Amino acid sequence: YKHEDIKALEGTQNDVELWKTVLTSEKYGFSEAHIVTLANSQTDENLKPTRDNIIEKLEDLAQTSQAGDIVFIAFSGHGVQLPNFDSLEKDPESDGKDEVLLAIDFHPTWVPERKSFEGCITDDEFGEKLRAIYRKEGDKEVHLWVVIDSCNSGSATRSGEVARSAGEFNLEEHIPEDVRG
Repeated sequence: YKHEDIKALEGTQNDVELWKTVLTSEKYGFSEAHIVTLANSQTDENLKPTRDNIIEKLEDLAQTSQAGDIVFIAFSGHGVQLPNFDSLEKDPESDGKDEVLLAIDFHPTWVPERKSFEGCITDDEFGEKLRAIYRKEGDKEVHLWVVIDSCNSGSATRSGEVARSAGEFNLEEHIPEDVRG
């Protein structure tokens, strides 16, 4: 992760390799040529899991997928919750919070036009991109499978101990005062 206070997750590269193995297995039959992998280990900067690259690949899928296609999307990384700054009419979050995925370029620099931080993808934005992928013209839709392996609160526990988290990093304290209200 770009920000030094966000702990790296060691298992995410394993997840990438395992999903690729499963998808290309005889049972599922995906061609490796049809799999786009964004991972920290990639040498091509366009294939690193940055916010912009993730959004770009989701938008590419929306443009190229066709009714009847099977699309599989997996995210392994940190996830947190932030206050929902949209009106309840626009975004009725029952708990008043947005679930947010942290791309590797996360930084607690506020981005006012997105009402979030640099390197974050809110549930609203992610949902909008997914709807663009599976809603196609005609009577068929894209068969969309999404797996998210992340905490949404940054404090998942196992046996009372923190299993994996973004660390002791309080993201809400970085929200500008005029936004907090």
